[in-house]
Amino acid sequence: MMAQEALLPSNSLRTVNEIVQDTIEFSRSNSSDPVEVLRYYQKKVVTGRNIDVESERGISGDKSTNFIIVNRFKLLETSFDEINAIEDLRKTLEVEFYSEKAQDYGGPRKEFFVLVLRELKEKYFDNGLKEHMAEDYETVGKIMALSMLQNGKLPRFLNADIISQLLTDDPATPCIVHLRKGLDALGIYQLFRGIPTFHYLFQVNEASALTMRKLMHLLKPIFSEEGSNVRT
Repeated sequence: MMAQEALLPSNSLRTVNEIVQDTIEFSRSNSSDPVEVLRYYQKKVVTGRNIDVESERGISGDKSTNFIIVNRFKLLETSFDEINAIEDLRKTLEVEFYSEKAQDYGGPRKEFFVLVLRELKEKYFDNGLKEHMAEDYETVGKIMALSMLQNGKLPRFLNADIISQLLTDDPATPCIVHLRKGLDALGIYQLFRGIPTFHYLFQVNEASALTMRKLMHLLKPIFSEEGSNVRT
């Protein structure tokens, strides 16, 4: 058995497409939970340094990363420049903010994804897709995919219409074409098409929305006993 395992290629030597197909088979045989499937895929597709460690002593084996420096006050501009300069998106991302020397063992990267996804949502999705900026959506897709795979926030801000456009085989708009290409730089779009439940990772998260029903439940009064002065 050990000899057979030794002959298997390491994850770093396998192509993204090979790992995608392996993950689709895993989802069919083992789990339809999209979060579990994503974690399975993450373990196989991300290379380089461990994604989350507490200190330098927690790093073992391959220590390579994709190191980027971004400006909090020009976040999208600097993020696009840095992400587009990366040759191998599979490596663990190491983030530093301008004029801040915090060592990134996971914290700065997570903060980066929180901030950049918020700005992407506001600029590229909140008021509809911007066809005059269609080429930007490839980088948008890359950042969304990186956040999903490197323990950032899930990009749960795509409405039903955009998800439908991503899934359809009909001719797509330029924004959707570029978004697909960006997501698939890390195989996410292939998973999106190959695993029926995977699109739930992109849908608007309505679970935290305060509806009238939830409000009435939260504010449900607790009365004192019938006939008491307190109840009156």
